[in-house]
Amino acid sequence: MLQSPKNPRKKSNSRVERKPNDSDIPEPCPFSDASFPTLRIPAFLGNLMRPVKVWDMIIIEGKVPINATSMTISLETTKNPAETVPFQFTVKFLEQTISCNAKISGEWGVEETLNRTSGKGKKMLLKRGKRFTFTLLMTQEDFLISINKKSAGCYPYRSKLKLVRTVRVSGDVYRVLRVDHRSIFPSPWPKYITPAMISFDAPERLVIGWVIVFGGIMYAKKGHSFDIRLFEMGTQRIRLLMRLDKGRISYYENCSAFGYDLSLSHETIQESNPLEHMKPFRIAIALAAEGFRIAINGELQTSYPYFSRVRAVSGLKLLEQAARVSVFSVDYVKLDNERCLGFAVLSKWNFCLT
Repeated sequence: MLQSPKNPRKKSNSRVERKPNDSDIPEPCPFSDASFPTLRIPAFLGNLMRPVKVWDMIIIEGKVPINATSMTISLETTKNPAETVPFQFTVKFLEQTISCNAKISGEWGVEETLNRTSGKGKKMLLKRGKRFTFTLLMTQEDFLISINKKSAGCYPYRSKLKLVRTVRVSGDVYRVLRVDHRSIFPSPWPKYITPAMISFDAPERLVIGWVIVFGGIMYAKKGHSFDIRLFEMGTQRIRLLMRLDKGRISYYENCSAFGYDLSLSHETIQESNPLEHMKPFRIAIALAAEGFRIAINGELQTSYPYFSRVRAVSGLKLLEQAARVSVFSVDYVKLDNERCLGFAVLSKWNFCLT
């Protein structure tokens, strides 16, 4: 008995809808105008611990949103608008161009285009919606630039390196994840440690009378905690663990020369949380003659005496502890008194730090 041939399968006219990936959905930017109707701030604007020198390296890591149009990284002489901008790196995503420029005596020079593509398919070095790593190495004659560990070219000096005091990251940047300033020649100093959110390890000593001020924002309702670590000649000396959602500040001090004996010496528990969700904050840490003093948003929070005299602080690291914290400013202020009297005013948000 002959079998009837099987009917061919009918082609389905229905379309299979593709589920959107995480990269297709733009992330809400915590620095957008919708979040801060009356506040406009760059992604990062901070002063370096010391002026830039030959064989220094600056590393910036961040992420741009999926709808980014442009991004700028600048080395400037001051936070305020100045006549001289020694270096400016600009990315235009729509035009797919990467360029460098400088402003001397109030006039911008001619933009120089860098290598914007790499690889077999000649893909753009910087992509929208992706993380990036920007590395700048100061040689004897020019800036060497690399993006995501791939060379992007060089840019000759237009002014003296010692004029550089400020790093600015602006434009369409979702978040700056890391800012690192260090010396690499004749040998890396200090020894490279786990990447921090903010890491200024350039060998410059801050002695008694200096105040470290940094501003940021908490945009998570739970888990408000992060580390502030101060180093002395490459050895971790001080650790401040701030559990700000619980109003607790833990102070650890290392009394060993090898950096292994880091014990809890003091712990302060505040009655109320000094920070608010989605509100900018500013914290000032003073290296006073009798010990560390900490102020938040213009109010003195606590102070800790030294176990042993701190000769000089030569490194600063800020690390997240399962928190959503963004730090967008760092400043170093030298006061004219060793007791750091009146330093709390530096932590007020409306106090101008240049």
